Amino acid sequence: MTEEPIAGTDGRKSVFVSYAQQDRATAQLLAMRLQDVGMDVWLDTSVQPGEVWRDVVDRKLGMSDYFIALISSASVNSKHFHEEVLRRDFIRGLSDRSIPIIPILLDDVEVPPSMRDILYLDFRADPRAAMERLVATLAPAIDIDFSVLSPYQFEELVADLLASLGYEAEREVVVQGRNFDFHLTFTRSDPFGGSIAEDWLIEVKHYSSGRLSVAVITEFANLATLMRDQKTQIALVTSSQVTSAAREILRQAPLRLVEGVELKRILLTRPELVRKHFGGQRIK
Repeated sequence: MTEEPIAGTDGRKSVFVSYAQQDRATAQLLAMRLQDVGMDVWLDTSVQPGEVWRDVVDRKLGMSDYFIALISSASVNSKHFHEEVLRRDFIRGLSDRSIPIIPILLDDVEVPPSMRDILYLDFRADPRAAMERLVATLAPAIDIDFSVLSPYQFEELVADLLASLGYEAEREVVVQGRNFDFHLTFTRSDPFGGSIAEDWLIEVKHYSSGRLSVAVITEFANLATLMRDQKTQIALVTSSQVTSAAREILRQAPLRLVEGVELKRILLTRPELVRKHFGGQRIK
């Protein structure tokens, strides 16, 4: 397939699709369907002779809004795919650039370690039906722009998301003299099938621009460490991203951070929330 134009001049969102050559037919069909709903698509095999793959990809990713990786027996056994796509620093770099990653499982293979913490889409049972669901889900992604929301509207979005996930969250709670936006109880199973109830305190931080500062992350990381001794978990949900220095702090802290890029990926599975909170902001 010839190289498709990347969004940037016409306001359309763009998708970068990475895949093994054996999965080219699936990638091309996916590209055509995404183009049908107004998204620009670039396939990573569009690199021309004489061009350096990593340089071209870095340039294209700089103009992309979403990264899709087709995971199959062919791709996980591809030296190129392992060296260029599945590297942890590559995946981390996408997150740092606020580019949501969407792994798509094509056949019965184990999801690579670098992507195991990312919710994947399953194309194994019925690829065409799954593709249509993906297209229907990604189409509202054109609308997801946190910058158009006020802090109150962003908090309402998080409240609706928690409800759609099945949680009954208490609003505006005070714990040890400190205000939190939400409190909920999460029940999970222990190794023997018993139930363990966990208390979660959730704080919401909305920024129309810029990144979450080291000072904010340090504050909540220390708080999470303190509250862990009291069997309470802390989560911070933000429309922004964190700096590399703040990310190093998070590696040592029991804080659950949901950055803007992860939140956007979760919202892709709930188009009804996208329509409700961003319906009047569609990019033409």
